[in-house]
Amino acid sequence: MIGLAPYPGPRPPAHLAGLVEDLPSGLRPIALPALVEEQAGEPVLVLRYVAPEIARARGLYDYDALAEDFLALCARDAEADGPEKVIVVLQDRAVPRGQANPDATQYVESFRRTATGCDWEGF
Repeated sequence: MIGLAPYPGPRPPAHLAGLVEDLPSGLRPIALPALVEEQAGEPVLVLRYVAPEIARARGLYDYDALAEDFLALCARDAEADGPEKVIVVLQDRAVPRGQANPDATQYVESFRRTATGCDWEGF
């Protein structure tokens, strides 16, 4: 089982809440509260965003249209003093972390934060 914890500290930084603008695709998702998980003994920052426009039924954005957004979100929201590993999740509706929802569209990417920014890890 994945252990979940809210973002360390009294609350997430202000830029981790609310509407996200200026993504390469033009998508404007809403940031959900960031989480820190422990995976294989390593802390992982999970950045989650909701964007109804990515729903399969709408067909407005597919993974390829959003590929550059993942890197932009990691670079924007991964704290320099936070966990090295970062997971970015774009979903069409708020799905509780660790729960399946076959009706939801979710795209997930994994990064490692380095001195030069976020490096894509892939799954």
